[in-house]
Parts: sequence; C-alpha cells; structure tokens
Amino acid sequence: MTFQFSKYAVGEDYHRVLRKHAKPLIKALQKKYPNHHFRQGVDSLPVPEKVLARLAGLGWKGKNTNLIHPEIGSFFFITVILTDLPIYTTQVQIKDRCGTCTACIDACPTGALKPYQIDAGKCISHHTLEDGSEEIPDTYGWLVGCDICQDVCPWNRVKAFKKGIRTGLEEFKVRSYLKENPESILTLNEQEFEKNFQIPLYPG
Repeated sequence: MTFQFSKYAVGEDYHRVLRKHAKPLIKALQKKYPNHHFRQGVDSLPVPEKVLARLAGLGWKGKNTNLIHPEIGSFFFITVILTDLPIYTTQVQIKDRCGTCTACIDACPTGALKPYQIDAGKCISHHTLEDGSEEIPDTYGWLVGCDICQDVCPWNRVKAFKKGIRTGLEEFKVRSYLKENPESILTLNEQEFEKNFQIPLYPG
C-alpha cells in the first residue's frame, strides 16, 4: 500500500516552526517600539491571512485558491503579526498571472475546483484533515492533505522547480521514518498519529 503525504506534513508542525522563527522578530519589534503591541497568528486568529498576504503584495490568488508568488510558486507558509503600530507601505499588489491556464482545475480528481473557488466538501485535503465524512469514497492514496492542484501548477512545476526552490529549514525536511519506511505509519496508534501530524486520526 502506497501513502501520499502533503509536503507540509512530512516535516515538523509548521505552526510551531513559524512561531519559533518569528519570536526574534517580535522581540526586536517590541524592543524598538515599546509603546506598541505585537501579536503573531498562524491559522490561530480570526483574520483572513491569505487575503492580507495578497494585499501586502506577497502573491495573487490562484485558480486553485492558493496564494502564488511569481518567484517561488505556492509551496510556502504565511504567518501574520498584528500590531497597533501605524505602518505605511507603497507595496503594489501582484496582478493575477494565471491567465487561461486551468491545469489545477483539470487535475483535481474529485472536481473540487472552479476558477478561484473550492468546494471543501469535495476537497481531498479538507476530507483528510478536517471533515472525515464518507462523501469522498476515494482519497487517491492521500493520507494527510493533498498537493495535486499545486503539483501541476506551472508556477511550481516549471518556474520554482527550475530555480531549485527548496526549504532551508531543517524542521521542514522529510522526517526520517517517513523517508526510510513510510509504511511504519500503520503502526502508530491514535495518540501517536495526532502527535506527529497535529490532526486527528479520524477527523470529523
């Protein structure tokens, strides 16, 4: 039996990694601006992180609904730092560069995508991470998440790949036991699975 894991799931929990690496920045900001407040969020605050990132000029919303950066594609994480410090920027938003491409829509095996829209009820990633219903009879080998709509995207498959874009953080490298013996995941009990992947073994 062959399992597939989303690229974000093969390393350490990105929530913890981003919090750890943002701490020095937050401390530096607090030291420089002691009369202002700073709070980090990683999928933990009721704010539209992808929308804010797009407005900040970090990419455009792709037809697969992911944020796409013209130089590194869409395989990256974002975190926000909220503050009451007045900030003025001249950053120009990046215009949509998907054009007539429909690679992500055509590749989705469950038909979850329409241009710039996603039906979470049909999404394999949503199904394996949060939903857990029986609406999708086949997850096509994906055990944790799904990368199909990103793998086929030319901004990842061609541009980022040719540039050799890779993570420089050890925390995001493939965990040894997944690299050497991925079938060992079958031996994990429910508590071990949740500890390793930060999601319930039986979502929903």
